[in-house]
Amino acid sequence: MKKIFIIFLLYIIGISQASANVLNSIEIKNNQNSYDIFLNAENTLKPRTKTISNGEVKIVLKNTQPAKNLKTIYNTSKINNLVINSTDKSTEIFIQAPDIKNATINSKPLEQKGFNFYWLLALALLFNKRKQEQLPIIGKTRYKYDISKDKLKPARIQEDRIKISA
Repeated sequence: MKKIFIIFLLYIIGISQASANVLNSIEIKNNQNSYDIFLNAENTLKPRTKTISNGEVKIVLKNTQPAKNLKTIYNTSKINNLVINSTDKSTEIFIQAPDIKNATINSKPLEQKGFNFYWLLALALLFNKRKQEQLPIIGKTRYKYDISKDKLKPARIQEDRIKISA
């Protein structure tokens, strides 16, 4: 029962970390008459764009926070301004550039290393059995493994007694 509770707890921790998405970098490239905007985050993003004018676009990312060291890479010289506003529940990116309304926005998720760690830990706890439980019981004698002497050592089994209260 304890193992199931621990696995459930690790699963919840993994999900809670997976839902808190972090934006790591923004890369803007020039593409003939338009721009390619790449948003790199821990998980896949679903950006919503709103065209404010021909030269200004607002990108809204829900449930996403910017990283402490957010990288911005400009592979174009035409970007006038880039502003990032962050709230508790979303991140807004304002970009000013000529003809930015035709920009293509792509999202690249990074590998999830922490989430896999929790699953590996849960599986290790599930399949981890003590050597005492794996050793045979002969009659009323159970054998324990004594690490200091590297031998099997007989141990007594106490029978479970059920107390009935009136």
